[in-house]
Amino acid sequence: MASLSTKFLSRAMDYGPQYGSEQLSTPLSPENVLVTPGASLANFLIFYGMYDRGDHDICQYPTYQQPYTQPTALRADNGYRFHILDHDKFRVLLDHPPSTLKSIVQIAREHSITIIRDEVYRPLFHSITPADPEFPPIRDDSGLRERDRLRLDVQSLPPRRHSGRLALASPNVDLVRACEAWRAYTIVSASQIDRQIALYALHEGRLHNLLKSNNALARHNLALPEGVIEQNRWACESAKPVAGSVACVRFSKMGRLVDDVVFREKLFE
Repeated sequence: MASLSTKFLSRAMDYGPQYGSEQLSTPLSPENVLVTPGASLANFLIFYGMYDRGDHDICQYPTYQQPYTQPTALRADNGYRFHILDHDKFRVLLDHPPSTLKSIVQIAREHSITIIRDEVYRPLFHSITPADPEFPPIRDDSGLRERDRLRLDVQSLPPRRHSGRLALASPNVDLVRACEAWRAYTIVSASQIDRQIALYALHEGRLHNLLKSNNALARHNLALPEGVIEQNRWACESAKPVAGSVACVRFSKMGRLVDDVVFREKLFE
């Protein structure tokens, strides 16, 4: 970290480049990348920049809350009612690595439906290796029109150092600019310290250790609910995830499924 400290001491701590360091965009073109302080803000910009009332958001579940609640708040929801399909109003949000369904990409390609690829957890393969035949490949979306592709890619640093996070990219500059238009409502620029730590941590010589640390933490955390489930097989079960950080636990009582929302509400009472 000595070289990193030297760079900090010799740098003016002003706002820096408003839309992020070009070094963080390499080897992509800077105009195709928008840097934010984290995943939540990147999602916020995507939804406000791309969604409107009457749009239809298709999002896998379970996943973290923002991808399906924020579009609903923007009225991109029809309450599961049937309606005439307008493909230009469709958005499909896929969360990596659990979703690797090439058939979804094929449908999107045929009907020009926009796919938003959330690849925050793409490198988090904690219980599967590339040698495994079921290891999910990188989705091929090269057949989609440029305007129908947008990728959210965020790299978090190891525990207690979560200051390095990167944002979204698309071959369609107009998509990036649409998201960028909302950025001024949230921040002026990403922190220079965040950017420098990210550049340092994501260097090719350090990235392997970064991923190793995150995967080890995921395996440790996974063992905690696994232990609870194993001790209570009479009431709950789960398909063990091999990647990502989301699991779905099913509860039952005397052979009947338990409404998980009602169950959680009773726990809070």
